[in-house]
Amino acid sequence: MKTTISLFLASILSIVVLAGCKSSTDSSTSSSSGVTATIAGSPWSANASAAAIYTSQMQMTSIAAAGMDKQTISIGFNQGVSQTGTYDVMGGKIVVGYTNNGASYVADSGSVVVTSWTSSHITGTFNFTAMGTMGASTVKITNGKFDLDIKQM
Repeated sequence: MKTTISLFLASILSIVVLAGCKSSTDSSTSSSSGVTATIAGSPWSANASAAAIYTSQMQMTSIAAAGMDKQTISIGFNQGVSQTGTYDVMGGKIVVGYTNNGASYVADSGSVVVTSWTSSHITGTFNFTAMGTMGASTVKITNGKFDLDIKQM
């Protein structure tokens, strides 16, 4: 199970790195403001890249955010989930993860609240506690917010 979740989180992060790259000639306008949170009591923002991706083949939406400090947050909505609401991290409809300098954590309590979800944009909040995949350490992530344009793939 931990291997499956780790692979899922790694795939989300790969997508965000690719999707977060913009050429200098990109003239599209964006209404998104990114991803922010408080991680272990310290403010954090996705200042390297952040993206929401919808993959039509898998019918899944994923949010991935990376900071220059090598911390990442990822939220994966399972197949068929595409509406506003409150999603418990242990409810089977989402997978939430965090990495810090290569160490992986999987949320074991908390929730994600999607306040707006269209085919092109998603906004909401999140709070969760995550358990380290290689040990008993935990990290608490609070005051999380996302406001992202959704890229179709």
